[in-house]
Formats: sequence, C-alpha cells, structure tokens
Amino acid sequence: MTYDRKGPRLKGRRPWDRQAMAEVAQVAIVAQTQRAMVKGLGNDDRPMKPYSRRPTYISVRAFPKPRGGRPSASGRSVYFPGGYAQYKRGIAGNARVNLTSSGRMRRSFRTKTLRRLLAVIGLSGTPAVYGRFVNERRPWIGLSRADREIVKRAVSRALTDALKRTTGRVG
Repeated sequence: MTYDRKGPRLKGRRPWDRQAMAEVAQVAIVAQTQRAMVKGLGNDDRPMKPYSRRPTYISVRAFPKPRGGRPSASGRSVYFPGGYAQYKRGIAGNARVNLTSSGRMRRSFRTKTLRRLLAVIGLSGTPAVYGRFVNERRPWIGLSRADREIVKRAVSRALTDALKRTTGRVG
C-alpha cells in the first residue's frame, strides 16, 4: 500500500472480505427474525394473517406440550375447537402470530453459504422442511423494505471496518 497527500491507495488489495460479508449476513438474519418472530410482520412489513380458528387436533407428542383442549378418544392427540390459535394461546398466553412455538425454526435460520461476495441465508435442518410450508402461508423469508434499510447501514459499517483492516488504520 502506498500513501500520498490524498490518503491510502489500495493496490492489489480487496477491502471487502469474508468477514465483512459475514457481518452483513448476520445483520440480515437478525433483521428478518426480529421482524417476523418478534414483531409478527411479513416480508411486506404488514402483520401476518392470524392463526387458524378451525377445529384441529395436536399430537400429545408435540413440543411444546398442548395445554387446554380436550383429549381425543384415542388419547394420542388433543382436540382444540378454537383451532391452532387456541393451542397457541394455551402455550404462549396469546395467539399473536410470531411463527414461534418451540423456537426451532428461529434457531435454524442462519448463514448457509458464505463467500467474499455472497452470503446465502436460510433455514437448515428439519425446520427447512416445514419452514418452506410456513413461508408459503405467511411469507417472512426475504428482506422487507425496512430490513433493506437496516442492511444498507450494516454494509456501510462493514465497509468502513474492512477498509480499516485493509489499511491498518485505526481512526
């Protein structure tokens, strides 16, 4: 690297590195999970449609365990006449849509591929299977307009940090 009156010149150096991309990917993950699983908003920044109120059966092996409802005749499931919304109210205290009953899907939302100029984020493991169906019914995966603003600021910070790492300058 050479210095002149104008400042450092980056010859043959690539300031944007894998670490910078990892920082941006992590911000994108947090933005999406906060929007969908804390605020209950879809990728259009609007509230997701409510949980079903059609009568449903939930397995007694479900996690978290069903609370409320009536045991079925076989004893292998619990009947909820108020639908999934009633089940959710029993386990969480409310039926607000936040895509979280056990937390598995939220924990599995992570960076799947990371390169210097590419970060692929998504669901991994078992939640990747049922998460696809959840996303079809209530689209949440993908950056909303508000998420893109958050990621833009993160790119700016990551680029500043990357330039500091590349030039060796602290301030």
